Amino acid sequence: MSTGFGASETFRGAYAQGRYGFALGTTSAGDLWLQNEHGVVLRLRAKRTGLMLSLGGDAVVISMK
Repeated sequence: MSTGFGASETFRGAYAQGRYGFALGTTSAGDLWLQNEHGVVLRLRAKRTGLMLSLGGDAVVISMK
């Protein structure tokens, strides 16, 4: 899912990231949200296996050639 996406110029840039997730065997849940300075928001979902617990934030830079 994405919101605020218009021209490609609004898609590129630095994104703040927030996430949570868990995995226990084959059962998992988790979301990752990215938002840049233009207001573009990306929400990603992941499927994992094994044993994992995650909560945190980072930054990601997206560029286009």
